Amino acid sequence: RWTRSANIRSLAETMTNAHISLRLRQHAQLVAQQDDRIISPWFAQDTVEPGLDFWSLHELYIPEGLQPDQYELWAVVYELGGPELPMDTGGVEINLGTLKVVPQFDRLQHTLPITTLAPCLELISVSPDGATALIGSNFGLHFLWEAHCQPAVDIGLRFFLEDGASTHELGFSPFDAVYPPNLWKPGQRVLTKSVLRLPADLLSGPATLTMGAVDLTNGQPFGRRWGLLPLLGDTEIANLSLVTRPHIMVAPDLDKLADTSFGGQIRLLRYEVATNSITTSSALTVTLAWQAERAMDVSYKVFLHLLDDEGLIVAQSDAVPSDGQLPTNIWLPGEVVIDRYVLRPEQPLEQGAYTLITGLYDSSSGQRLPVFGAPEGSSTDFIQLDLIPHPPD
Repeated sequence: RWTRSANIRSLAETMTNAHISLRLRQHAQLVAQQDDRIISPWFAQDTVEPGLDFWSLHELYIPEGLQPDQYELWAVVYELGGPELPMDTGGVEINLGTLKVVPQFDRLQHTLPITTLAPCLELISVSPDGATALIGSNFGLHFLWEAHCQPAVDIGLRFFLEDGASTHELGFSPFDAVYPPNLWKPGQRVLTKSVLRLPADLLSGPATLTMGAVDLTNGQPFGRRWGLLPLLGDTEIANLSLVTRPHIMVAPDLDKLADTSFGGQIRLLRYEVATNSITTSSALTVTLAWQAERAMDVSYKVFLHLLDDEGLIVAQSDAVPSDGQLPTNIWLPGEVVIDRYVLRPEQPLEQGAYTLITGLYDSSSGQRLPVFGAPEGSSTDFIQLDLIPHPPD
């Protein structure tokens, strides 16, 4: 545990339900969090008067085996059961500086042989994201390891999932390239995370997740060992309950037909524009009906742009479909996804006609999917939906 004391000044009457959240981050990723009351239950008063300075003491639990590095420490103040405090009452989030995490070493003496999954590596514990996993989505696992020497080879993890009907190989997951096992010291404990993509064709119900280690130079498994003795099979790491989401397979009755394919992967079936005007106070609501033409490995983003007569963007939305809830790489072949967007320009528009276009792209590369069978006015990587007059006719 790491303890932090803070000198606080109350700018307004502070109630006992005021809380502080200490959050440890690395590259914007949350790695630890601890929430606590600002006013101790042992404090003699129910409130702290405005202008009073007082001390509070809080602890933050550092996960065992957290990789040694510099981390950012932040504090967030909020009312329990209410919204976070606004900026003008002391700030929602405060950067408390950096915290250096140093390596952790196990000082226990092992009297029995150690079970290793790879040369020198003992798996201490596994923490799945939960006992339930959504079919077709990502699923995370945290692993706590102890190194008994420095491995001389590149090690990866291989995962399998048995869903009652068959066994599915989920692929390889290398260790963190910034802090691989060949940098770990003997006796050091290290926390790692792997994120798995669960196939969209799994069966709902109970499933078992197993894992083995492989040599990344040749793809060969290492095999478990108890001391020098080999052990059969992979390591069972989680029992899951697989659940699925409802799938729509019929196109909705939207106003306009599109029937355009993007890269032979996704087809825009129909669309609908709720209004024919757009201003800074009046939004343009657009509904798109997509259909997966086949299974995809890439999560594509949808772009919806409103262009002026010079082709400049005056309003836009770029997002993973369904507010990020339905990435394209979990769509089933033939599945229909209803996707809604709201466009509102930041600046007042001049009088004229504006062009509404849409398309899809790979956010990792920026590459747009090509258009097959585009309607008039479209391009090779987007289609024109409507002309939006301003002011409306």
